[in-house]
Amino acid sequence: MISNRIQFLSALFAEFEATGIAYCISRNAGETFANTGSDVDLVVSPSNLKTAARVCGEVAGKHGYRLAMRTRFTNLCLLFWSSNADFVRIDIEPGVRWKLFPVVSACELLAGRKRDGSLSIPSATGEAMVLAAKVAWMGKLSKRYAERLKALHEETTGFHEASEDAKKIIHHAWEGDVTALRRWLVMRTLGRPSRWPGLIASIVDDFKRVIIRILRPPGVHVRFHGTKALDWDGLSRHLQMGFPAQKASVFNNKPALKRAFSSLFRGGLVLEQKLTQGTAKAPRPGGPIWRMAAPGNRISIFRPGNGRIYLGHEASGLMAEQEDHAGHAELQVADFIGEAMSQKHRSAVPNRAGRFIVLVGLDGAGKTTFARNLCAHLAAGESGGTVRYFHWIPSLRKPSFPWPSFEDTPRKSPVHGALHASLSVIRLIKNLIHARCVYHLGIRRWMKRGDYVIVDRFIFNYWLDPVSLRYNGPAYFLAIAAKLMPKPDLVFSLEADADTLLSRKQELTRDEIASQSKRLESLPLGTIRKVILDAALAPETLVSLAENELRKAVR
Repeated sequence: MISNRIQFLSALFAEFEATGIAYCISRNAGETFANTGSDVDLVVSPSNLKTAARVCGEVAGKHGYRLAMRTRFTNLCLLFWSSNADFVRIDIEPGVRWKLFPVVSACELLAGRKRDGSLSIPSATGEAMVLAAKVAWMGKLSKRYAERLKALHEETTGFHEASEDAKKIIHHAWEGDVTALRRWLVMRTLGRPSRWPGLIASIVDDFKRVIIRILRPPGVHVRFHGTKALDWDGLSRHLQMGFPAQKASVFNNKPALKRAFSSLFRGGLVLEQKLTQGTAKAPRPGGPIWRMAAPGNRISIFRPGNGRIYLGHEASGLMAEQEDHAGHAELQVADFIGEAMSQKHRSAVPNRAGRFIVLVGLDGAGKTTFARNLCAHLAAGESGGTVRYFHWIPSLRKPSFPWPSFEDTPRKSPVHGALHASLSVIRLIKNLIHARCVYHLGIRRWMKRGDYVIVDRFIFNYWLDPVSLRYNGPAYFLAIAAKLMPKPDLVFSLEADADTLLSRKQELTRDEIASQSKRLESLPLGTIRKVILDAALAPETLVSLAENELRKAVR
């Protein structure tokens, strides 16, 4: 059976030929189809760089791959992902250079290219120049490159057709004299005024790229909380194509920020693990590395020790819940990283209206589980929607994840007295101002671009469970707040009988359940559309019903 990778690459090279894009595989051509652990190094002319990248994306989509990362180093790196952590990396170069100094141009490589079966490869001299550039980058001559240079030398009987300049570069590389090789590459560029415009262009281009990579590092930060650490060796095997181990940083305690930023800047992976004894507490997104990483490259993993593993992607709201099978967790994590990274490259449905959704219900109704399933469904949908989840009141800084909680939270005692009443009114005013500011500065803007904003309880908790907020102020303040609070587009009310609620959580007594159920029916919704969902239904059914209601809201 032909692998998906082979089908993809075969179709890609055929499309290059059909569209007239001149290319060649600069090195390791023999491993293009045979070795799934090898990236594909292509050389195209600078004028065809954007077209070649577009064709790669189009062909990848036809074969079940999605773009997971697009990073501009000295080359253009395209990382594609398919299910089961199937990664294909294509590096497209508009010429080969070491740092700022050119080694061999795309025109020279393409002019001397030849056929090797269905592939286009450079001449022996051209490939030797490419290997010389790799030796300069690595700072040493590996055994593999030495053997290949020897074979190319024998093939060309000493590179007799090469120019004296090329012979010198290849000779230094073959001898493993990296210092002489680098010195020659610098001197031949600085000593020839005809090369200065290209050098200046490289300096300007690299300066721009460095600034972009400092502001938005291309690397991925995985923040892990759990009772059992991930197997780094196993995870590395699944991610080797996209995130080589030499670019990775792993921290099981206090991280070294300099090393972490270096990994992020180079497009690597930073795994920050926090291990706990007993049942783990749900992590909150944050920390210095979390802030250094680009929002689209932040992954959160929760492994509480209950036989499940929970994964979340901050920028898209994509979430997943998997069974924590021994030996399979690393594959699940690697696959989720690929899917999450591909979310930011998906094209959203044009003119799609976002929605501001509030979830209400009593403790035990399953709001957190419903929120997690709804977020996962909406973020993974064909519309490519971004989902932002918040517990209680939204924030402009960062969304959170609806992870399960395994802690018994004791009920707060009612408060009494004029002082407590005054303080609770002040807190109500503060929360109301906060909610309105976030609505006008964030939620409206997010909805305008098609995002879903999902909030658990929101301001409605003042009516549903004032004791949990320690509110004992006058009722007329709540009536004023009801008129001033931001209005959601839709309220999902998860409702169930007392027996169902008590079977899940014992935080409320039967009397409290009866009292809160009456308040739930009389929330000050005004013209806000309320949809009642039976909390006893299966999670998949609840999500399906919610999605149908969202479609109605769009109409």
